[in-house]
Amino acid sequence: MSHDQTYFTLSILNLKSSLEDLVSGLCFDQGALGVSQQLKFEQSGDHYEPVTQAEEHINLDVYFNTQPSEDFLFRLSELDPECRVSVNEDEVKDWMEEWKKGFKEFELVEGIWVVPSWRQPPERAREIIRMDPGIAFGTGTHETTRVASRLIRDLVDKQNVLTMLDVGTGTGLLAILAEKLGVTMIECTEIDRMAQEVARENARLNNSNVIKVHEKQVDQLLGHFDLVVANIIDGVLVDIQKDLLRCMSRGGHLIVTGILVEREAQFTHRFHLPEGYKWAQRQQIGEWVGLLGAPA
Repeated sequence: MSHDQTYFTLSILNLKSSLEDLVSGLCFDQGALGVSQQLKFEQSGDHYEPVTQAEEHINLDVYFNTQPSEDFLFRLSELDPECRVSVNEDEVKDWMEEWKKGFKEFELVEGIWVVPSWRQPPERAREIIRMDPGIAFGTGTHETTRVASRLIRDLVDKQNVLTMLDVGTGTGLLAILAEKLGVTMIECTEIDRMAQEVARENARLNNSNVIKVHEKQVDQLLGHFDLVVANIIDGVLVDIQKDLLRCMSRGGHLIVTGILVEREAQFTHRFHLPEGYKWAQRQQIGEWVGLLGAPA
């Protein structure tokens, strides 16, 4: 294997965390391209904010264009006799092509397929949504997005849904799906500015003329909608429940997803539907649950 087609990964296992800065500096002095640490996280509370766990020993991967010398490896081992040092040579890949291999067309709901721009849609697809994986959440592969998609499809099949609000739209996939299903006016909110642009671009890519992605957030909206959809996480859903319910039209419907099975009972206890409403449908994929709030 030619060295101009390979790179070298120096793995340093069980290194004392107090030596991390010293070892990283020595590696960069030797021409390292980069250093990555295998961090451990714990997540708790309503909003699942990850917290890095402090550790006495850590694992590092250090990347080089050329193989580190035996002398350098020996010096690292001397710094911490308990750490284990090894080097692997790997073939350089075309990462863009590798990335593309991992994302293929798939059926989101019956007859409607999500198809990346570099793939041809299958003949059996009744409708297609052009969607490339990117930085915004929600290309349809995650369980919560699929749960929301099924709930939207089921509702639109049974009810006359003309207007929809998509709260936390991400890529805009659920809004585009709703348009394909016949919803004629769709507004979207999104906190992340970059995701707002992604959603707008995806709406253009799919030739939408009914989707509007707001700069405003849900607490600033004044309209009322036949359907309000929020695919977020349960703690945030609880926090913004008054605004979600305020945006529903009289006799409207609410779809909420992003609820872990283990937290479902807690969520339904804390999220208060209006009088005369009930959780009319439940959809689960994997460990994620979505619920439809509808007039009783």
